[in-house]
Amino acid sequence: MLHHIYILQSLKDGKYYIGYTTDVEERLKFHNAGLQRSKHFNIHRFLVRHILSCLKRTN
Repeated sequence: MLHHIYILQSLKDGKYYIGYTTDVEERLKFHNAGLQRSKHFNIHRFLVRHILSCLKRTN
């Protein structure tokens, strides 16, 4: 299983969000649906700006 660190950019205000997942596509859907529980991000649409993939979580 691949592990991914990703950088998203908000289309609303240009701010960046960095996260970790094993499924970038599903995680992006989660963020864009407004399901991320954070006081910093309400319902924003995001673009993936960068993905770093590793075979092990500890790399």
